[in-house]
Parts: sequence; C-alpha cells; structure tokens
Amino acid sequence: MSMSQFLRNVLKLLSAAMIGQLIGFITIPIISRLYSPFDFGIYELFVSLVIIIGSFACFSYHHAIFLPKEEDEAARIVFLCILLIFITSGIATLILFFLRDWIAIIFDIRSLSKFFLFMPVAICFYSLAYVLANWSSRRRKYNNIAIANASSSILNKVFSLLFGIIQPSPMGLIGGSMTNDGVLSIFMLYGLRSDLHVWKKNSWKKIKELAIRYKDFPLYSFPSSLANEISYYITPFFLAFFFGPIVVGLYSLASMITRIPSRLAGNAIYQVFFQSAAEEKRKTGKVQRTVDEVYKRMISLGVLPVLLILIGGEDIFNFFLGAEWYDAGIYAKILIPYTFVTFITLPLNSIFSILEKQKIGFTFNLSLLISRVSALMIGGWSGDIILTLILYSATGFFFWTWKNLYIVYLSEIAIGKTAKDNLKSIIIGLFFVVPVAALKYFLITDYIFIISCVIIFIFYYLYYFSKDEKLNSFLRSFIDTLKRT
Repeated sequence: MSMSQFLRNVLKLLSAAMIGQLIGFITIPIISRLYSPFDFGIYELFVSLVIIIGSFACFSYHHAIFLPKEEDEAARIVFLCILLIFITSGIATLILFFLRDWIAIIFDIRSLSKFFLFMPVAICFYSLAYVLANWSSRRRKYNNIAIANASSSILNKVFSLLFGIIQPSPMGLIGGSMTNDGVLSIFMLYGLRSDLHVWKKNSWKKIKELAIRYKDFPLYSFPSSLANEISYYITPFFLAFFFGPIVVGLYSLASMITRIPSRLAGNAIYQVFFQSAAEEKRKTGKVQRTVDEVYKRMISLGVLPVLLILIGGEDIFNFFLGAEWYDAGIYAKILIPYTFVTFITLPLNSIFSILEKQKIGFTFNLSLLISRVSALMIGGWSGDIILTLILYSATGFFFWTWKNLYIVYLSEIAIGKTAKDNLKSIIIGLFFVVPVAALKYFLITDYIFIISCVIIFIFYYLYYFSKDEKLNSFLRSFIDTLKRT
C-alpha cells in the first residue's frame, strides 16, 4: 500500500473520528457539569472492568485476522473470535455475579454492584466491536468503519446528555458507553452483508487448524494484551481502594482529556497501519517504510497539546469544565508525558503481532504491570494522590519509551534518526508555546491565557501541515470530506 493510499484510508477513519471527538469535546463541558466526580468514578470502574474482561474474550485471536492470505481463512478466525466472546463473557459474568458483593466491599464501591447486571451485554458489545472493526479494516471497508464510529459517538453523547438532564447518575455515563459499542457492532454487522459468501465456507475442522496455526496469539499475545490492559485499567480500582471513587472520577476525566489525541488519530491510524504494515511484510519481508512514515508524524501531531497542558493544565480544566475539576487539571499535567509516549507508540504496537514477536510484547507488558502495581501500592500506602500519580506516570513513561525504541529497532530504523526527529519536533513545539508560557508567567487573566492557547494551537497545525506535502494534501482532502459530511 502506498503512503498516499495509507493517508486516504486514515482520512476516512479520521473524518468520522473527528466528528465523534468534536461532539465529545463540545459536550464535555456540559457533561462535566451534569455529572459529579463520583458519577465519573463509578463509570470509570464499570468500564475498566468491561475492558479487562473484554481483553481476554477472544484470547487475542482478533490480532490474527489481518495475517492470512486467503479471505476465507480470515473469516474463520472471526468466527472463532465471536464464539470465544460468547463463551468467555458468559463465564466471566457468572463469576462476577457471585463475587459482586465481595468486590464492592473490598474496594468500598457498593454503588458499582447494582450495575453488574449490565456487564454481559457491555462485554459482548465491546468485544464484538473490536473484532468486526479488524475484519472491516482487513477488507478495507473504511467507509463502514467511519460511519459506524461517527454514529456511535453521536448516540453515546445524546444518551449521556439526555440522562444527565433528566436524572444524573452513573447510569447515564454507563448507558452511553454501552450505546456506543452496541451501535458500533450493529452498524458494522450491517455493513458486512457483501461478505456473506466468504463466511459460508466455514468448517469446524479448518477453524481448529487455524486456531493451532496461530496458537502464539493465545499463548503469548493474549497474556501480553491482558497484562497491558490490566496495567492500565486496574488503576481505578487501586485509586478507589486507597482514595475513594471521587478521586477515581477526577482521574477519569483527566485521563479522558489527555487521551483524546490517541482516540482521535491514534486509533484511526492503528487500524490502517496494522493492515498496511502486514501487507508490506507479506510483500517485502520488512515494515521499515510504513513504521518510519507513521512514527515521524505521530511525534509532530502530539507534541503541542502535551506542552500546553504542562504549562497550564489546571487553568484549562477550570475554565472549560468548572471549578469542581481543577484538581483533574493537575492530574492531567502529571499524566501527559506518559500519554504522549503511548500516543506515539499505540499505532505501532501491532508490530509485535505482524513480526510474530509476541513473546517480546508479553515480557514488556508483564514488566509494565508489575512496576505499575508496585507504583500504585507505594503511592497508595503513602496516602498522597499526587505522589501516586507521579510514580504511575513515571513507570508508564519509562516502559513505553523503551517499547517505542525497541519497535524502532525491530523495524530497522536508525536510533540516531529517531532521536533527531524527536528533538526537531520538540524544538518546534517549544518555539510555539513560549509566548503562552510568558503570558502564564506574568499572571495574565485566564481568558487571555485560554485564547492564546487556542490561537497557538491553530497556528501550529497550520504550520505543520503546510511543511509536509503529503499531509498538506491530506488536510485539503479532509476539509473537503467534512464539507460533504
């Protein structure tokens, strides 16, 4: 796949993601005033549990969907994934049902237990959406993915807003999340009508053969993915245990804001990158060109938001979300270095699956899990939430930086070239934010500070797109797409 084709496919997903994230960004100041930090805390705990269980629902076989040369083999893997989703989610739900009171008492979150009845549906929707997105990406049905993403995001926010206006409670946020995944699954299932001829070729014998052929995914990629998901999504439970659900809610919104770039561009690029890199690997035996092109652009795209939040995260949160969320802005400043590294690495994370290096990925994720749990325990026992988040962010930053550099090494890209690209992007970003930092230092009013951030934000990305010929063309196409939407 050529880089221009790669960008066009990303554009299709990014257009829909932009619509969804734009709606989400606009509604966050409203939702943050409808729902309390406690509501966000219960929502974060529910979603974290769903994602942890959903991460092992199909034992990582969904990563293998991109790899077979024949479409009917890939379809059999999808069928295997769906079967495993129903089995594992059912078993996990039974376990949760019997342990719900114990979990609520241990973590002092009795308000969460009443929502466990929704867990089976939430797990199935979440897991199915992931599997069907990978199948649609393999089939290059990026229009279907784009429409599904935009529709689900809109309905998610509509549900949360209406519920928040009528009777604000954690159910409004949880229901919105379930609506998002449910609509996503339904839309993509509807868009796969033309693939029915491929699915008719399934047989239990051939499905078993493929399960054995790609056994490294459940043996190594699955524990690796599970360790990765647990290392991130177990955080709310530690925070609830040591500091209570209100702190979890503040952390939830801080994490949500700092991860907007990943949800906007990172996930869109990931879906196309996996397919593109797998195709390059099949044809040339290497992934160097695709990784290099994506890596450089991810750094430049993400550096400015990081610097702006580091300068005045608490003021930005206070202005847009309300005084109740001021502490969340402080949390965001602590988390942003770690989320920036994950933003860069996330689309490239599939390299371990493409190059069948799942053992290495497992070693990394297990090490990250152990260090992160240790950081949360040490911080929690200290009774200091700021120290806890600093330790948590520092371990994440260190391990994801190591993973980032190792992916560069596996892709046969010179480390010196990578360092040069990083330094250049950071220097350019600093040049743009120096005026904002000066305004902040001289105690200019919050309104002027916020306006200056918006102006710098616009000028930076105009400059960045104008300097990159491919992305300049990409931006013009993106604007044309939005006009037609």
